[in-house]
Amino acid sequence: MYNAILTTALTILVLPGCLMAPTALHPSQTEPELTLPVVRYIDTTGNASTIPTAGEIVVLEILSPSCQSCKKVSADLDRLARKERFKDVRFVGIVLESDQPAADALRKTHKISFHWVADPHGELAAPFSITGVPAVFVIDRSGRVAFQSTGGREEMQRLAAVLMGFV
Repeated sequence: MYNAILTTALTILVLPGCLMAPTALHPSQTEPELTLPVVRYIDTTGNASTIPTAGEIVVLEILSPSCQSCKKVSADLDRLARKERFKDVRFVGIVLESDQPAADALRKTHKISFHWVADPHGELAAPFSITGVPAVFVIDRSGRVAFQSTGGREEMQRLAAVLMGFV
């Protein structure tokens, strides 16, 4: 009986590839001090790149191709990325459970302008210790996480406000 209740509860809370409840910090809470290791990857143009690059602001989305909330958050981030105000902010998506051709095809299908990088084994996402997707991070010029959110579109206004504080 306990297992049936637990299974039902998990089914209600989690859809395949998505965490339904936002887990962003409340504005009164302090963001955790987290300095990330350098993550090296090959971007969609075939160029070697790193996250973060010293002195730049990075918005990083970690997503799953099967997650509907991820696609909506990607579209919201793309709208921000296209704004002149944020032209010096680098937007990058890390696509879990996908190879690079599939990640590229999905990005093109959804008309996302920023780079998506395939991460089929979760190696690029590992340093971020995510609890669900979509997970969005803003990494400041010193490589520190200045914003993090897991779970949905509800935090996009706060993310935009954080970005405006940097530009």
